[in-house]
Amino acid sequence: MKKSRINASNNSHIKIGKNCVIQASDINIQNGSLIIGENVSLINTKIKINQGTIIIKNNARIMCHIWIRYGGVVNIGEYTNINIGSEIRSDESITIGDFTQISYNVNIWDTNTHCIYPPYKRRELSKTIGIGNEIEKPITKPVKIGNDCWIAKNSSILKGVVLGDNTIVGYGTTIINKCIENNSIIVPKLDFKNKPINNI
Repeated sequence: MKKSRINASNNSHIKIGKNCVIQASDINIQNGSLIIGENVSLINTKIKINQGTIIIKNNARIMCHIWIRYGGVVNIGEYTNINIGSEIRSDESITIGDFTQISYNVNIWDTNTHCIYPPYKRRELSKTIGIGNEIEKPITKPVKIGNDCWIAKNSSILKGVVLGDNTIVGYGTTIINKCIENNSIIVPKLDFKNKPINNI
């Protein structure tokens, strides 16, 4: 472990397998579990667990931000790579298969991250519990990404998405609440000027 910090509450659980590299990473666990297999690399990774679990299987390389709340579970497969600037946010369940490649600045969220309140309620909460803080779990739906997928830079995989095995998600694509078959290629739709007009 080099230039890294791990903080965990008394009721948290950490298990790290053999031959792992943890470098320039910040890990905070409150009421949760972090289970890391063998030969895993965590480099420039930020992990924040507030009631939840992360399981990272053997030979994965992780260089992203992972934030778990409300009992969320993130399961990352073997030989999977997640690059810098990407973010995983789970309040329910995110599963990423084996040998999947996730590029830079990719968002994978199973949650709306915030509840939608009328203005008077949001103002009241901002005054009493602080701006942006939550008192209840937002709307969520599990995300499942298959084996051997490629997710390109600046893409977003949002709640309710199921990506089949060997799926390619093109640059800047946003997918929400869709089931994508195996061996698919998903790209933004373009207008006649080659500008994105909408996403999946």
